[in-house]
Amino acid sequence: FRGILPEHLFADEPKLAQQWRLRDASCTAGMREEEDDGFASMEQLLTSHAQELAAVILEPIVQGAGGMRIYSPSYLVKLRALCTKLDILLIFDEIATGFGRTGRLFAAEHAGVSPDIMCVGKALAGGYCTLAATIASDDVARGVSGEGTQPLMHGPTYMANPLACAI
Repeated sequence: FRGILPEHLFADEPKLAQQWRLRDASCTAGMREEEDDGFASMEQLLTSHAQELAAVILEPIVQGAGGMRIYSPSYLVKLRALCTKLDILLIFDEIATGFGRTGRLFAAEHAGVSPDIMCVGKALAGGYCTLAATIASDDVARGVSGEGTQPLMHGPTYMANPLACAI
């Protein structure tokens, strides 16, 4: 399907975190200023393809799909700043990391940043039933909804599962 479907671009994975404490409020806790968090690959990819990219999606702090790789919150701080500068949406997949699984309600809180879109699930219904949600910033919600339409009439497969919502 090359040439028909959009091409996905992949940056090198973030470098594993050396020393930072989940409970410390600072995103640079235990890190030296010169410590390499592996952001150079992402920065190069985004700057060279900025005009063709709509969004960056990643699992914050813990790459579950990448082998449970824990990386530094500084990576997310840099990514948020670059996505804002280049006008690229930032999407955090908090399906596996949300709802306290990294010590904070959401993994993004370790870096003190907010994505434009956040995907949540699994623990949303306490594990009893399937339920998922997509949370968007006001700017994204207005862009999706447009004028005169119902707000965000879009969602994941398990959105509004009546049994899960009742739990």
